[in-house]
Amino acid sequence: MMRARFQFLDVYLGDTLVGRLSKTGDIVQFLGDASYLENPHRPTFSLSYNSLDEITGDADTREIFTKSGTRWTRALGTVPAFFENLLPEGALLNWLANQRQVSTHDSFELLAATGQSLPGALVIQPSDIAHLGARLERHAAALEEGSRRDVLATPVAAPIEGAFSLAGQQMKLALSMVEKGQRYTLKTHAATGQEIVAKLPSFTRRDTVEVEYAGMRLAQLAHVNVPDFWLERTDTLDIDGIERLCPSGCFLAVARFDRVAGQAPIHIEDWCQVNGRRPKDKYGPESAYITALKAIHAYSPDQYDDAAQFFRRQVVNVMMGNTDAHLKNFSFIYPDGRYPRLSPAYDMAPVIAYLGTGLYALNEQVEKMYQNMTIDDFLRVAKAARFAPRAVEREIKQTLERIHEAWPAALKDLPISEDLRMKIQARIDGITLVKSACSARATQACAD
Repeated sequence: MMRARFQFLDVYLGDTLVGRLSKTGDIVQFLGDASYLENPHRPTFSLSYNSLDEITGDADTREIFTKSGTRWTRALGTVPAFFENLLPEGALLNWLANQRQVSTHDSFELLAATGQSLPGALVIQPSDIAHLGARLERHAAALEEGSRRDVLATPVAAPIEGAFSLAGQQMKLALSMVEKGQRYTLKTHAATGQEIVAKLPSFTRRDTVEVEYAGMRLAQLAHVNVPDFWLERTDTLDIDGIERLCPSGCFLAVARFDRVAGQAPIHIEDWCQVNGRRPKDKYGPESAYITALKAIHAYSPDQYDDAAQFFRRQVVNVMMGNTDAHLKNFSFIYPDGRYPRLSPAYDMAPVIAYLGTGLYALNEQVEKMYQNMTIDDFLRVAKAARFAPRAVEREIKQTLERIHEAWPAALKDLPISEDLRMKIQARIDGITLVKSACSARATQACAD
């Protein structure tokens, strides 16, 4: 009789076992654990798995976590979409795959390698196969293998010491701040300092750090909620071989909002995860943003503040030319473990600095959309997500007023090129969104 060989990873949310990933051949499954599903106060794993509806939520959640063969519980040649979004893209993914000696497409192994340092409060670790018991048969039965084959659990290699996963294309490091402005080290379990993300410049575009710093500062001036951030000298990085990773003299330090010194990690999920989309589909349609906004309306403890922050952020994206405001650059954070809040903003950069070369066709398309956006486009989204259009219109106009008041002077002092400074100023002076808001203001004044 042939043996079906399974490998298992436990998936924890903090100290709570949520379920297990299993792999046999090219098939990867994720099934919820009974202890999690039977917990009436279970923390929210993802809005793509957990229904928070007061009437049908429990039954719906149980079905999603246990029904085999769905896109939530099974994938071929990779892991379900939620888990793929935990992994990085680009240079960091290549580095991790090289360290693990696996393909960049082997998401199961890469999660095992980095599972002790994932975004938010998730921990993924090799299962204790000696104590799987009936759970092994359950995963086999979900594939209709249990009655035809002998089932064997095989071990998974231990995590890579010091490995971490931070989503996104840009090379970045998970660090502990020993002393601000003095010394930063790679994050370890023994480290106790404030955790930060160090965003390193690109070898092909060495000004990315300064450009993103400028974007974050402009967002801050428009009253967008952002984490602490600052430019830091590369020589403060106490890391061997850092010169091979960082081609310039500074990096962008960003305080992690999912890690607060002295507290347990806070769970987060990006809007790709909320929508059940894979990273390659992060440039989602308008409907994907509306889905997340509807979740804010239904479940956020402060729905109006979160909605205001979203629309404020989108106005800033248009005004600075951040054409990379895709679904992975929005996240929910779960401060109470159950209900979503819009996280602080991150990865806000005037990407228009790099357009016009023909290398970024998708971003060029987004820029064309930005150039033609009016206040009515924002109000259409607000209405679809069940927020009052008039309140959203007021928020948009207030944000534009802040931008007109604060950005021109700030642009003079930011560490960016004169060309980028002029591009952003031109948007302030009269991009279509500004003109439509002025027109709407004039129409309202006539009506009054």
